[in-house]
Order: sequence, then C-alpha cells, then structure tokens
Amino acid sequence: TRHMPLSFCIAKGFGLNLRVLTIAMYATMMRRTMGYLYNFSRLRPFLPLGFNVQVHSFLGFCLVFHAFGHMCGHIAYYECHVKRGFAKAFTQESLLRTGSWARRGKGDAITGYLLLTFLLLMASTALYRGKTSQHFRAFFLVHYLYNIWPVFIFLHVPDLWPYFLSITGAIVLERAFNFFYMTNFSTLGSSRACSHGVTFLSVPRGRDTSPGCYYRIKIPAISHTEWHPFSLAGSVSSHHLTFFVASVGDWTQALYQIVSDPILRDRTMVQVQGPFAAPAKWAARVTTEPILLVASGIGITPFFSLMATKVADEQSFQSDKEVYQELFQEEVSQRRRSVSTVKAIKNMSLEAPVVVNSDLQELRVVWMIRDCGELLFYLDYVHQLVKSQNSFSRHVVYVDVYLTGLGKGSDPVQMVAQTLFLLTVSDLMSAYMNIHFGRPDLSDIFEQRKPKQMYYCGGVVMKSHLGKLCQEHGAQFHPEDCGSSPTFISFIEKKFSEWRARMVKRVRKNAKLRRQTARQQSTNYAAGAHEEEEGVMG
Repeated sequence: TRHMPLSFCIAKGFGLNLRVLTIAMYATMMRRTMGYLYNFSRLRPFLPLGFNVQVHSFLGFCLVFHAFGHMCGHIAYYECHVKRGFAKAFTQESLLRTGSWARRGKGDAITGYLLLTFLLLMASTALYRGKTSQHFRAFFLVHYLYNIWPVFIFLHVPDLWPYFLSITGAIVLERAFNFFYMTNFSTLGSSRACSHGVTFLSVPRGRDTSPGCYYRIKIPAISHTEWHPFSLAGSVSSHHLTFFVASVGDWTQALYQIVSDPILRDRTMVQVQGPFAAPAKWAARVTTEPILLVASGIGITPFFSLMATKVADEQSFQSDKEVYQELFQEEVSQRRRSVSTVKAIKNMSLEAPVVVNSDLQELRVVWMIRDCGELLFYLDYVHQLVKSQNSFSRHVVYVDVYLTGLGKGSDPVQMVAQTLFLLTVSDLMSAYMNIHFGRPDLSDIFEQRKPKQMYYCGGVVMKSHLGKLCQEHGAQFHPEDCGSSPTFISFIEKKFSEWRARMVKRVRKNAKLRRQTARQQSTNYAAGAHEEEEGVMG
C-alpha cells in the first residue's frame, strides 16, 4: 500500500483495526475464561471482570465507527480511482462471482454491507435495551447475529480465517462446556413468592460453588431463548442455590406468577448454568487485610453469599475448635492454609502460611438504600444471616445500613411507622448491624477502616466516587455494575437524545416560521387586493 491512494490506505487502516476490535469483542464474552485468568494477580489489571459490559459496549460502538470509516474509504477509492465508481465498489468481488474469488482473498462488498447492517442493528437495539421489556427482547434476539458474524467475516475476507477461527473455536468450546457440564435442570418446587414482588428462587445445587459468583438462569416456560444472570444469595455450604429476583420486567413478573401457584411451580422446569466468577468472589478469602464491601440498593445481593459463607466458616471453625479442645485439652488459635506446588517452588519453601484467628478482620458491609420497603424485606434475611454470631467469641460480619430516603410512598402515617420500626430494630441489632439515616461519609469510613481491598456493586455514579477514594487511599478497587446501564451506552444515548431534541426544536421552529411567513404573505395579499379594489372604485 506504499504507492496506493490515501483513501485506499485509510480503508485498509480501518480494516486492520476492525480485526483487533472483533477479537477483543469476542474476548469480553468469555466470562469463564476471564474468571480463570483473574486468579492470576498480575493479569487482573488487564481483565475487565466486573465491568466487561461497559468494555463490550465501547468496543461495539468502536466497531461501528471503524466499519463506517472502512466503507467510506473504499467508496472514495473506487469513486476517484476506478472506473464505474460507486457501482464498481458495490459489485467488486461479490458473491455473485465465483471461481477465483475464493482464492484471491480480497474484500467482498456485499458481505461488507451485510456486516455493517448487522452492526447497526445490534448498536441501535443496545441503545434502548433498558427502556422496556420489548426493547430488551429485541436487543437480546438481534444480538444472536454474533453467531453468524464469523461466517460473514470469512466470506468477506477469506485470507483472515486464522484470526477468526481461533476466537470462534474458543467461544464454541466455552459455550459447549457451559451447556453440557455446567448446566443443571430442575424445577421451581422450592421457590416461593415473597412480599414486594420479590421471588425467592431456590434450586438444588449441582456442583461446588464459590461465594460472590453469579448464575445464568433460563425458564423455557417463559422464554426459550432468554438467559438472565443472578447473583448467589446463600451460603456455598448449602445444598440449594438461593437467588432473589425482583419483579421489574415481563420475565421476572412471569416468574413471580409461576412460583405463586403451588401446582405450576412444581411442573415448571428451570435451567441453571454456572457458577461464573465475579469480583466479589475474592472477598471471601481468609486474610488479615481489611476488606470493605459497599452496595447500593439491590446491589447487596452479591454480598449475601459472602456474609453467609463468612458466618458459616466461622461457625464451622468454632465447632472444630471445641472438638479439638475436648479431645486434646488444647486450644486452636491458628488457621493454616494449603500451599500449591507452584507457590512452593516460587517461595522455595513447603511451609504453609499461618493465620492467627484473632488477627482476622471482620467483613464490613456498607449498604445504601432509598426505598424503606425494600429494606424491610431484606432486613429479615440479613438478620437470619448474621444472628448466629451471638454465640461466637468474635463477630466476623458487621453491616452498616444507610437509609438515604423514606421510600416512594407519600403517606405520612406509613413513613412514621417505618421510621419507628427501623429505630426499634436498630436498637435490637446494634451488636452486628446498625441502621443510619442519611448518606454515609465514605471518606471518614476509609480513614477509620483503612481497607486494602474494596468491593462495590451498584450504580455508576457511586462507582466513580469510590474509585477516586481508592486511588487516594491506595486501596484496590473491584467494581461490579448491578442494575445500571453501561456508561458508554448512556453517554451515546444522552448525546442522541440531545441531538434529537435539537432537531425537533429546529423543525418546530422552521414550521412556526413557515406558518408566520404564510400568514404574513396572506395578509399582504389581502391588503394588496383591498388597495387594488379601492383604486378601481376610485
């Protein structure tokens, strides 16, 4: 391309970027592979685990931009330097021509336009996927086009088959492993409908799991294609997987109606796929470093399993400690962790690390919530998780609940009743849970706790603020978005809405000017006709 025109070089440059972006897009979809690689601390800064949706959406819109640049470069080249111009650009090396096409490996225009159409469909549905259930269903179904995307990439440029065959093979292997080995089939017999439209979803556990992980759930009776992710809410030692599902859409409302019917829930099949790693998984490790968990609203659900597992582990240790003391008249005050062969070779020692039980830091949870009704529902579950700490010699979980609002209701009697109830509960549970009114002073909490690790699940605005605090205090930040749209999609949607508002305003202004002009012309015409009539009469 040294002596080729500038437009051709621009098209090729965009094409090279499209290769890298496509591979990166597929890499963000391999959550199980990313979860495995996240075990290596040196790779964690480079893996978008916890915010891969944002990275995926950013790469998607970058693909759209580069695809337009690639197309415009080729059109400009064929328009300026090739006979037949745009018509040649559309028919060059098309699928209608066979024979030498497959051996040349040049770009195919028809498949290029089809690929651009696929991108535009996926990008447009992604912009409004959170508006309504219909928008999400359209987004979900349109994104199945990624299954045939590599096929059209091969048809577009056959010489690139090594690039995309590798990533396609990796995706197929991971999806096959998830379906055939990590998917369990059960019924909704153990699930129940709770207050405030929340579904208590419980299914038998198929294999070992980890706290802080999430599962993908599909119910064929509701939809044969939709998989929905939910965080584990129970202890990993339980024989059942527990999830909380809020009724916020058509799918979740249909699930709530099914579990409300005793006969229907026993007959309804459910597919549970997982577990998949999330950043909160590494907060359950036995460590002496202070760990802080911050959640807003429904973002507390990934931390339920951490709290339950932490309490269950301490209860098991206390039981083993009592048995050991009865048998040998000695007290166990230390915990030993196993060491792998790789770590032993690296440290040149087979000695396992020792952790003194008194040095273990409690799990501190900061939960911010607006709706008082939502707090009242989860309060009983949190109480059931941590109430067994009363028999422990030390507390392992402490929860600070910050009530930033009095709910959505406007009834003063209900608001006063809720406030008095929360004050009473706060006095009863001050040993391991405290309820505050107002927003938390996160800077003061950082100064007091001095956490080395900070895990967050919630909205985007609070995530940005916590990220800055972690940078200031030298803490590692592990975010996980919950119930919030990706930042880049929100930015694009905001700009698009502003552009649409300006266009509507401009159209209305032009229409108003046209009406005023037409009215003025009509008035002038009437005045001229009247003057002409008076002149004739004179």
